[in-house]
Amino acid sequence: PTVFIIDDDSVVASQISGLITRQGWRVITFRTGQEFLTAQKPPGPACLVLEATLPDGPGLDLQRQLVALGAELPMVFIARRADIDDALEVMRHGASDFLLKPLRERELLDAVGRALEHDRDARAKRAVLARLLQRESRLTTRERAVLAQIVNGKPNKQVAAELGIAVGTVKVFRRRLMKKMGARSL
Repeated sequence: PTVFIIDDDSVVASQISGLITRQGWRVITFRTGQEFLTAQKPPGPACLVLEATLPDGPGLDLQRQLVALGAELPMVFIARRADIDDALEVMRHGASDFLLKPLRERELLDAVGRALEHDRDARAKRAVLARLLQRESRLTTRERAVLAQIVNGKPNKQVAAELGIAVGTVKVFRRRLMKKMGARSL
């Protein structure tokens, strides 16, 4: 896993980097949000530890940009000071945690661990969905119509009546669908 750190305070970034590196996680640091946006990023599970106030604007602005770009990267916000409205705003936009400096090591490591686990889970779900969509794309129009009826719990007889086909044909479609979708059960 990779932990991206965006903090213009090189001392803080170095301390966080050292702590995270000791956990066996790869660390890539940036001083600004713009540096992060333009950088090449390695594949695999990742999270972002993001200072709430950056030289090129508020961390919330970067968060909004990432959301608009479709980035699904868990974010742990850190701040020297913040009011409740700031914390609520970043959490509403998908941050996984909001921590105040000085950071407590265990609290930061737990937050980063949760964010990385969340990203692993999300990536696994997206991979399953992509495989299912790829399989579904190979279905014919009629197979899709039968599938829609079956997954809504309709019995073969009702599917046949609604689609104007024989019950035996629905059974053939059902077997074919199970095979094409790689399903063991409905």
